[in-house]
Amino acid sequence: MDVPLEGEALTKWLNDRFVEKEEMLDVFYKTGKFPTWNKETSEVKKESLEVARLIPMNNVYIILGNITYIVLLYLTWNFVKTILSFPWV
Repeated sequence: MDVPLEGEALTKWLNDRFVEKEEMLDVFYKTGKFPTWNKETSEVKKESLEVARLIPMNNVYIILGNITYIVLLYLTWNFVKTILSFPWV
């Protein structure tokens, strides 16, 4: 789907995309599912996909990941400092 560059064609294209978005939102608000999209015909299919479930992030994993990053960064920095301070002959 190419975006037109001319004024009137661009305005029509934007309005069509807005209408498609509103139709998709109507389906979502009524069913709780997003409709599938047919790329070949640029039409919204009536059968719907399941809404993607959000994966809950455990705060402990986030904190552990950040601590691991900080420790590895510290160890890497000390390793680089040691290598650079080695008296090369």
